[in-house]
Amino acid sequence: MVLCCAGVVGGIAWSIWPTVIGNPVEISAAGKQILDVNIPPEFEAMTGFKMDNFAMSMQMAAYRRKDQKGSLVLGSLRMKLGNTIQRPEFHSKSDKTQKLKIGETKVLEFKVGEQTVPFRFSKAVDQDSNQKFRVVETEFESNGESKFFKLTLEEEAYDEQSAIRMIESIR
Repeated sequence: MVLCCAGVVGGIAWSIWPTVIGNPVEISAAGKQILDVNIPPEFEAMTGFKMDNFAMSMQMAAYRRKDQKGSLVLGSLRMKLGNTIQRPEFHSKSDKTQKLKIGETKVLEFKVGEQTVPFRFSKAVDQDSNQKFRVVETEFESNGESKFFKLTLEEEAYDEQSAIRMIESIR
């Protein structure tokens, strides 16, 4: 009986644990599954993960600039048991994952598939080093999935037209 219960508990734990992706080709494939976007050549696949269980399906693909001056993160989440997705506040003043204090923000809308999606273009400052960054991000629903896009660049590496071209390339 103890072995049976341990097997059931172990099986449940195994099903909710994400699979880490380290192979750049697999990371790029996951990124294309999440959002079909043209990733500029100055970015390289860094890491990713996939998780698919009874409650949700989730995947993430992360890229970094080859010069280490920025990152791009793409993600998707599909809830299977209800729809209890909690999104960050639209005009949040901080980014706790990177210790960035979000400042001046403008919202530009772009066509993604058949819908118009708002993207936030923000100035940000690292709370530890006072280094300046630019953050371009969005979250939106598509075919029952929540998708997210987050581009974070050091201010001197930021080119708004390049960011816009990347967003406009989303298919």
